[in-house]
Amino acid sequence: MAAKDEIIVAQSTPNYDDFGIDDYWTCTDWTIWYTELQSEYGKTEARLIWRSAWENQDIAEHNYMWCGFDTSFRSFLKKNKLGDTSWVHDVGVGLGDTVSGGADGLGWIGRNVNWILPIGVVMYGVFFVLKTVQAFKEVSK
Repeated sequence: MAAKDEIIVAQSTPNYDDFGIDDYWTCTDWTIWYTELQSEYGKTEARLIWRSAWENQDIAEHNYMWCGFDTSFRSFLKKNKLGDTSWVHDVGVGLGDTVSGGADGLGWIGRNVNWILPIGVVMYGVFFVLKTVQAFKEVSK
């Protein structure tokens, strides 16, 4: 979240998520900033400034990893032609949307598949990379 009492204006500098516990802009703060940028500079310039700042985040930052799973944030990106958050979100969210459409009747899992499935996909990817690295280490011995 933005620092306490911080008012986000077009001239604000994004508060990125640093290592450890800290204040950082939420998905909502990023949308507020874009609205302010658009009011101040117009759509084209606002898109350039916002996208450049968004892409300056580290891949491990909270927003970069999780805003793409927020339906309203994804709608905001699409409506304002700001692109997607990352390919990981495209895969995870696409699978989650597809499965959740057919899983509504499965109780708790059906209601929560939107976040369970993407986490599972990411965990499988990490497992696959680790196994591949281990295999390369064994071959190179």
